Amino acid sequence: MYYISYGTSFIKSNTSFRLPWGLQMIPAVVLLVCVPFMPRSPRWLASKDRWEEALDVLASLRANEDTTNAEVVTEIQEIRERVQQEIQYGSTSWAEVFSKRNIVRVHVAIFAHIWAQYSGTNALMYYIVYIFQMAGLSGTTNLTIASIQYIINVIMTVPALLFVDKLPRRRVMMTGSLLMAVWLFATGAIMATQGHAVPGGLKDSPTITWVVSSGGASKAIIACSYLFIATFACTWGPMGWIYPSEIVPLYIRSKAVSLATLFNWLCNFSLTFMTPPAFQNIQWRFYMIFGTFCVAAFVHVFFFFQETKGRSLEEMNDIFDNNTFAFGKIKGPDQDFDERVRQVETKLGSGQQHEVLEVDMIKKTGQLA
Repeated sequence: MYYISYGTSFIKSNTSFRLPWGLQMIPAVVLLVCVPFMPRSPRWLASKDRWEEALDVLASLRANEDTTNAEVVTEIQEIRERVQQEIQYGSTSWAEVFSKRNIVRVHVAIFAHIWAQYSGTNALMYYIVYIFQMAGLSGTTNLTIASIQYIINVIMTVPALLFVDKLPRRRVMMTGSLLMAVWLFATGAIMATQGHAVPGGLKDSPTITWVVSSGGASKAIIACSYLFIATFACTWGPMGWIYPSEIVPLYIRSKAVSLATLFNWLCNFSLTFMTPPAFQNIQWRFYMIFGTFCVAAFVHVFFFFQETKGRSLEEMNDIFDNNTFAFGKIKGPDQDFDERVRQVETKLGSGQQHEVLEVDMIKKTGQLA
């Protein structure tokens, strides 16, 4: 969209902004067409007592549509146990969202979005042209060099999506926080030591009241900006959205995830309005603030963000129910998933007739006799 908007800026009519807006409808239409073909969540189907559909969807996702697969049967059992427990809670109100048993995971889901925003990525991407003006660039050169960060953002998101299921969530988020803090503190330090004040701001941009005049410092700022975006794209970029959905129980998910997303956009909104006056009044210190937020995110993740890699939502429920902190020895389910799978394999046996009877029972009740 950056390049499209740049290209349409040469159109001498209101089409210059209408065209980019209109083109954004294309992905929305594609999404609208594709959504009906997406499988329903097996946990949602189970919560609606549609066990046969839940088992079929789970089998298609986990075992090439083999409904007798031991891992599939084990997971459907865990889902059934959790659904029964949630029915006993009997409440999906906002009070339940903030209840003692849910408050830790809800606050973590909210802060996953807050830290993703207050890492500074959107503020720095929205106003990258301002930043590069502070680095001494101007005109077409500024616009061209600024556009490269969007390419980096797309490219570096791809490996994150490809390997997301193989990477420990905590390690990814903590590593991302530390690296982003390094790039932010480095940029702030370079600007502070190699820049100078511009009283009243630049002639064509009064917001810019601090400029770096050294060519080497300018290149270093550009490099740090690119490295910052690359780091965010493969760490907090996807994790900020993935992690909340992996920890919130089904019966309050719609409210809790909506609340977390609300904080995402509130933070985004605040950064949009905060950034120009911050550049004008506190200049390079703004980078130091974001760097401090990244350090705070590292500490917060270390203490409260439980590891979700390789764990089902049902296992995460047990972990959050039994642990407040995320470091040290974590108390999990009474039996791990692999042990339950072995027990199910023993029950299923090897006879085809038994398998059919047992699968029928699973589809009707959500459990194996």
